Amino acid sequence: MNLNYEIAWVDDQPENLTNIARVIEDGIKAIGFRPRIKKYKTAAQIADLLAKTESLNSFDIFLVDWNLLKSQKGDEIITKIRDGGLFTDIVFYSSSGINELREVVHQKKLEGVFLADRRDELADRILAIIRSNVKKVMSVSNMRGISAACIAEIDHLISSALLALHDSRSNEEKILLSTMLIKNLKDKKSTHADKLTTKLNQLKISDILKDTRYCGSADLNNNLSMWHEKFPFTTPPHDSILELVQELRQLLEIRNKLAHVRLDGETPFIELTIENKPTRLEITNDWSQKLRIRFIAAIEKLEGLAH
Repeated sequence: MNLNYEIAWVDDQPENLTNIARVIEDGIKAIGFRPRIKKYKTAAQIADLLAKTESLNSFDIFLVDWNLLKSQKGDEIITKIRDGGLFTDIVFYSSSGINELREVVHQKKLEGVFLADRRDELADRILAIIRSNVKKVMSVSNMRGISAACIAEIDHLISSALLALHDSRSNEEKILLSTMLIKNLKDKKSTHADKLTTKLNQLKISDILKDTRYCGSADLNNNLSMWHEKFPFTTPPHDSILELVQELRQLLEIRNKLAHVRLDGETPFIELTIENKPTRLEITNDWSQKLRIRFIAAIEKLEGLAH
């Protein structure tokens, strides 16, 4: 699982679901994920969805209208999904009550299927299932994976922002930025510094910024700060950039510390340095949710810089 929460929504009248979809999207954001809803309406779209097992496997949950007016019955769709070896949670819903749904689920022995009444707080029911789904799969290893994926996305956005800033400057200023970057990378090396400098001088700045052999996560963050001090980004405000840099440093430290989680009884925890003091942070569902929200906020700010 990453920060995106992928939903396949099968309904032949999606125009009637706009308000419900908005509530679900807000609820998903509140637990620290980015909602990604793909809607399937026509028989051809549904057939295409079911034909691609790899695509089906990318979804975190399926929402399926029982009475599809122009396609198969909902249970046929679910049977095809299960026949493909996928056991992602599925929500059946209907505007004619759920008694018929219960009977079909029982008869066909469909597992991992939830039932909902379209007329009765459908969004709340779906969100309750999603929250339960997230709690079941969240663990230290999941948060390690999410943090690693987020840092990789952050690195890409920082390199894109730096390259955009570089390309916007005069030739003389471009040379200055390149010199600053190479000097910063060289100063880290206690050995082979001159050999590294020679190599870097032969590369395009875009190649240096995107090559982790030369420019790691901490390097990108440091250069974001230094380049901004020299040639400030126009948006967001100066103080916001500096706050973002500090936040990125702490998120990177959390990513690194999650590789070395410690246990106190059954409670996993990590220790961070906050305001020059070692601080113990217990890895709970609440802490993990807040961390995901922090990652999303940082990524959204960087997207503004990169574009």
